[in-house]
Amino acid sequence: MQVPILVVLFLGLFFPSIYCSVGWCADANFPRVEIEYKIELSSAMKTALEKHEPDFEIWGAQDFVPEIRQWYTYQCFKPWRSFLAYQTPSIIIGDLNDDKAPDVVLLGNDKICPVIIVLLSKNKEYEVIRLTDFPLYSNEEKEELEVLLEYVPPQKIQTVYENNRLLDLKNDAFSVVAFEKCSSLYYYSNGKFVQYGLTD
Repeated sequence: MQVPILVVLFLGLFFPSIYCSVGWCADANFPRVEIEYKIELSSAMKTALEKHEPDFEIWGAQDFVPEIRQWYTYQCFKPWRSFLAYQTPSIIIGDLNDDKAPDVVLLGNDKICPVIIVLLSKNKEYEVIRLTDFPLYSNEEKEELEVLLEYVPPQKIQTVYENNRLLDLKNDAFSVVAFEKCSSLYYYSNGKFVQYGLTD
């Protein structure tokens, strides 16, 4: 008896998701694929960054704790956590100021402290905005990072942490997440970035 090809495809896609739902994908005793990424900025972005923040270094995948790294592996059919062309733990690519040109948000450090830097498109060049310096939540023994960036698409958001104020995002935005602690969203409005609390 020949098994229809649609049944084979269904089983091949369905059963891995069952295994993942019971948690084996996140188990250290099972294999998984961890992906290292390389960030390539445009020449205009590189020029602006080197001019205004010459000591800045972007964090790579292996700088983050394993719990964060595993969100971005192809292991559990979770497209919202897969590597995307516009999102890794240390860079977000999007149109933050709605001028139809790509902007980037970078998470890294200079010689003094951790910092978030935004390269915002402006008349075919890039404005460098040092958004915030912040203390790290990190695993002190292994010196791995527990803070990451996440892409936030245009949508309506409402949280109790902002007194249920409805935020109607018209442009791309991003959130800064302290793993299992708190997160804040940043969006560009009237010439500046505004912070909006997501969790405490």
